[in-house]
Amino acid sequence: MNNIDADNIDADNIDAHNIDTLISKFQNNIKSHPNISKIWIETLELLKNKNKILTSKALYALSLVDKGVNDIDIHDIIIVSIYLKSLESLEETLEESIEE
Repeated sequence: MNNIDADNIDADNIDAHNIDTLISKFQNNIKSHPNISKIWIETLELLKNKNKILTSKALYALSLVDKGVNDIDIHDIIIVSIYLKSLESLEETLEESIEE
């Protein structure tokens, strides 16, 4: 069994590197725990991809501010709101599945 050092990952400061680290840790356990490893790998990949999209949108909004645009497009605000809601929903679903 692999020794998992989850204490070295700060859940409040998750970035692409930390997500990759978590994915790697689950990949190391895929033979002994294939189901939980696969679901977490898939979930973390989705999170990483969503973070890339969100980062891209945030950089775009900042570029608009830097160019002197008065305000960001309401469409970007809606996308961020939907993204945050989807993360909350995903988090609740994962917590429920872990409790079972």
